[in-house]
Amino acid sequence: MNYFGAMLKRNRKLAGLTQEQLAEKLNVSTVAVQNWETGKNQMRPEKLSKLSYLFNIPLETLIHEILISEKNNLKDRFPYFLFEEDTNDIVRTLHLTLSQQELFGILYIYQAEFLERKEMDSANLREDLKLIPYEFISRFGSINLLNIAEGLYHVLKYVKSDFLVKVLRLNPEKEFDLCSLPVELICDFIDNGYKMLDETDWDADYEHALYFRDINMYKALKILPELEKEPVHITDGHWANSLRDDIPLWVFTYNDKLPDYLRCRKNEIPEFHRSERIMREWNDYHSIGMLLNGISVFTDYKENERSEWILSINETGKELLEWFSENKS
Repeated sequence: MNYFGAMLKRNRKLAGLTQEQLAEKLNVSTVAVQNWETGKNQMRPEKLSKLSYLFNIPLETLIHEILISEKNNLKDRFPYFLFEEDTNDIVRTLHLTLSQQELFGILYIYQAEFLERKEMDSANLREDLKLIPYEFISRFGSINLLNIAEGLYHVLKYVKSDFLVKVLRLNPEKEFDLCSLPVELICDFIDNGYKMLDETDWDADYEHALYFRDINMYKALKILPELEKEPVHITDGHWANSLRDDIPLWVFTYNDKLPDYLRCRKNEIPEFHRSERIMREWNDYHSIGMLLNGISVFTDYKENERSEWILSINETGKELLEWFSENKS
């Protein structure tokens, strides 16, 4: 995986530079910058020093990015086809060194305030660094510790602490890398593990936030295989009309906003629940939009020539099913 290229591209954009402008500052061709960002070529040492100065990034950090880019044992599993390029650029930078993970563990044990945040905002780790024991600071040196903390802060801007703890506990000696996680953890990150933008914070980084809001991987994993077998006739006449009473139960059972008696596996629902009670509650309190919530990217909801509104899997959904299949653990 091209970690260095992703890091270079992201920091170039943060600096407000085009590839042409960065090439001019480094006294290289635009093609050279393009090749660095795609991973086709690696940057020469003398250019790394200049880049370190331009972006105010420690040289050691840049070298580490190159080294982990060269590791051949990391399988990149992330479903990039689901998201915009800006989101994917951020995702590729979400990894930690063992030193950063150790610092995270210390801050977690000492209940650092920043780690309690559930949304992406403009806060930083600076105050929480006062919690770090002197023994840890002396081990790395104060300036190097600041560099370690900066890399950790970048990940914690986007990754919820509880999710990171769960991953690190599974294999504490392995460096955290979001894109090489097992498919179950990647799905968990997309559904629950990332920090949404705190829209009440005027100073939050609006231009560099993750947006997974229209996708629910758990729901997709359960519903798409059923839709691949056969589309579902949802309603008639108008897309917002009441639902038909012969809709298969699996259409409802994975929606987290449903009543408790519906929120279970389809084979555990007694037949008598397939009655007016389901349709009455759904049509009174819920909407087609809620039914499609989390799967609209993977499905089509269209009217046919008989004025029937049909829910079916689309090409993105088929690609996602293939991704699930290829990345089974």
